[in-house]
Amino acid sequence: MRCPGVALAKGDHGQGHGNGHSHGHGQSQAKGHGKGHHGKKAKRNLNFHGDVVSVDSTAMTAVVHVTSGNQGARDLVGQDVTVDASKARTDVADTNKDGATDLKDVAVGDVVVVQVKLARGAAASQPLPARHIADETSPEQADPAEAPESSDSTPSSD
Repeated sequence: MRCPGVALAKGDHGQGHGNGHSHGHGQSQAKGHGKGHHGKKAKRNLNFHGDVVSVDSTAMTAVVHVTSGNQGARDLVGQDVTVDASKARTDVADTNKDGATDLKDVAVGDVVVVQVKLARGAAASQPLPARHIADETSPEQADPAEAPESSDSTPSSD
């Protein structure tokens, strides 16, 4: 005797969602292996902490003595590395009060965090092209209008 009320499960197990993209068992993913998102070259991150040894604000470079780093930057620990900051985003306080937060606000002896992205397999030749430099010694301040007023601000009687 047959049971006509029994529904059969979908018959495409392991064959994907019908849109040409499969995550199932029957398909190989070797086509895009080794590449990044949508066929772009894969990148590797070098993230490291260090002390600023010197700054050349005209050439937009800094020399950083690397004290620690992620797996990609471990080979740099203990070395002085030249970093190209010309295209880097900088998170630093405006210490020279020129209205801009840039490499001119980074001083020798400051502790910085540097992020570099290189193509996978590419040599880490110097100067390393920094994407982001954050100064932990003098971090970027919030908007001064939002900062609380200090208690010793007395009006002058000039």
